[in-house]
Amino acid sequence: MSGTKHMEKNWSYNMLHPWLRTGLLTSHGSKWRSRRKLLTTAFHFDILKDFLPVFNEQSQILAERLKKETNKDFTNIIKPVTLCTLDIICETTFGVKIGAQENNDSQYLKSVT
Repeated sequence: MSGTKHMEKNWSYNMLHPWLRTGLLTSHGSKWRSRRKLLTTAFHFDILKDFLPVFNEQSQILAERLKKETNKDFTNIIKPVTLCTLDIICETTFGVKIGAQENNDSQYLKSVT
C-alpha cells in the first residue's frame, strides 16, 4: 500500500477539524484526492517562481527581526514566523500587502490571530 488510495492522516489532524473543517490538510481518501487535484496547478513550480520576490522580501524582514533576538538564550519563533507566513499568504493570494511583521497592532492582525 504505497499509494494514496488508503492513506489515513495521523490522529493529531483531528484536532484541526473544528478550525479547518475537512479540507485538503485534514481530509483523506477520495475527498483528499479530489481537493489535491484542484490545488496541484496552483503550486506548480513555474507559478511559485513568480512569487519568489515576495518570499524573499518577507523572509528578509523575518531574518532581521530574528537577528535582534540572537543575544537571548531562548526565542519563541512562533509569532514572528506566523506573521511572516500571513504576509506571504496575503500578498501572494490576494495581492495585498498587510505588513503584519512590521505592524503588530493592525486591526486585521488582531482579527485573525
